[in-house]
Amino acid sequence: MDPKSLFSLSDHLDALSKEGDPLEVLQETVDFEYFRAWLVDADFSHLRQFRVIL
Repeated sequence: MDPKSLFSLSDHLDALSKEGDPLEVLQETVDFEYFRAWLVDADFSHLRQFRVIL
């Protein structure tokens, strides 16, 4: 990926899609909406000790 190119990120993502982006495969495989309510209701305050920004 050429960082000097205005469209380098777009070109990079297109190339990943053509080669079989594993994140796209995961998105097609897993129904992430199933977990949305659980994640919204979850209490992540215990993670503040690890300086995780939520």
